[in-house]
Amino acid sequence: MRTILRSAGASLAGMAMVGALALPAAALTESGTITCTSGATVGVRGEQQRFADRLTLYAAGQKVYQSYNVYVAGGDSGIGGTRSWSGSSVSLLLSGSYGRCIPPNV
Repeated sequence: MRTILRSAGASLAGMAMVGALALPAAALTESGTITCTSGATVGVRGEQQRFADRLTLYAAGQKVYQSYNVYVAGGDSGIGGTRSWSGSSVSLLLSGSYGRCIPPNV
């Protein structure tokens, strides 16, 4: 009886470990607020460590970029003022992701 219980316990522990390893990685997110004036619009730049991961960028509440197979990307909301921005990826470089003001085309 003890052997059966040990075997069942070992099987359950093994399944729990396999299940834990199968969970997807949580995305890292960097975000903030930026004020753009004089006709400039709110943009965002994102950088990730692994080429094959998905990079998603938001500026002023809009998704301005989403794609795989890039290291660096940026997007422009077309909206000025004080707005939020964010970048998200499982391999996001926090030092390479930030909001920026895109100057108007003159």
